[in-house]
Amino acid sequence: MMNKLFAAMIIAGCVVGIVCGRGAAVSDAVFRGAAEAVELLITIGGAVCLWSGLMRLIERSDMLGGLCRLIAPAMRRLFPDIPPHSPAMTSIVMNIAANLLGLANAATPIGMRAMEQMKALSGSSGEASRSMIMFVVMNTASFQLLSSSLMALRIEAGSRDPFEVMAPIWIASGICLASAVITAKLCSIFKK
Repeated sequence: MMNKLFAAMIIAGCVVGIVCGRGAAVSDAVFRGAAEAVELLITIGGAVCLWSGLMRLIERSDMLGGLCRLIAPAMRRLFPDIPPHSPAMTSIVMNIAANLLGLANAATPIGMRAMEQMKALSGSSGEASRSMIMFVVMNTASFQLLSSSLMALRIEAGSRDPFEVMAPIWIASGICLASAVITAKLCSIFKK
């Protein structure tokens, strides 16, 4: 539905521009916008490739094991029905690390793998387990230590200080994550 709406708005804008005698301006705006979109895609793609490569190095090295050991106490409380050394816990930790770096595109496949592994742990029931619900909540309301996509956008837009928004992002995403986790825990208590 939204695709049809946006297509209709673009076509209507082009028609109105041509009817009003501004065809050259419309044509110029279309080509300039396409060129800017490609530049933006390359900028964001570069940042995503950099951080995705870093995540792959972390996954292949022992740094992931160290990260797992570092946050293991919190993970045991958040995901009590997942064994600490299971592949599901490793995928959850990698997803959290990717979200900390603001890599939603890199975190998505890892998160899907984590959900599949948690489903295998919970059995064949059609219901989502508490851990699966907590994971979705944490993934949706993730804390971003470094919002790499936003920084790439701000750099591309010519911001003088692209990192000036980091403190508000930390505060907002911290409050969002804390309230989401508390709500999910309270709902799981009342579900019993």
